[in-house]
Amino acid sequence: KIGGSDPMSSEFDEVCSIKSRLSQATSQVHTRMHESMKNAMSTGNAKKKTALLDFARGWDAACPNQEGGEGALLASLEATSAPVSSEPVAKPASDDAKEEA
Repeated sequence: KIGGSDPMSSEFDEVCSIKSRLSQATSQVHTRMHESMKNAMSTGNAKKKTALLDFARGWDAACPNQEGGEGALLASLEATSAPVSSEPVAKPASDDAKEEA
């Protein structure tokens, strides 16, 4: 077992430092993955989107949610990559159309 449970021991500080660095690395991975997904979506790059989702699936398996973490990477990327509804919005009748009637 790494570290100690006594907050006064130097081993405890080591564990806290490792947790902090892991949290920072996780946050950086999430940020970069979301930036890449936005790029893949804006350019229509389906292969990149699939690769990012595959990586996220593996990341979530290897790095389960941490205390105070951002949540599952795969779920957040899937939410980002979900298609936005583009249903046409009804246009208001123009004044010209009203006059013709």
